[in-house]
Amino acid sequence: MLIIVVTVFALCWLPGQVYHLIIAVTVWKVQLPRIVMNLCYWFGHANSAINPWLYIVMSSKINSAFTRMVSRKSSQPLNRSRMATTEVLTPKEMDESCV
Repeated sequence: MLIIVVTVFALCWLPGQVYHLIIAVTVWKVQLPRIVMNLCYWFGHANSAINPWLYIVMSSKINSAFTRMVSRKSSQPLNRSRMATTEVLTPKEMDESCV
């Protein structure tokens, strides 16, 4: 699994690094189309969207936890004992409680 994650990372970020290398070597004398720059950045940042899905597909523990989380029925009542309650005070009540 680690090899695949690292390979996808390298493939996603490689176009951006090559783009920067070309710009650095030519000292900004080469004008690449703007779409090339945008695609390079898009591929690099797409890695952040691809990684969670790779882990879900490749790890049985993460896959089962994700499946349990997604398949949980929305009609299930929430466990109120586990939820923290917070009392919200109005400004007037805050002034009265400070006195």
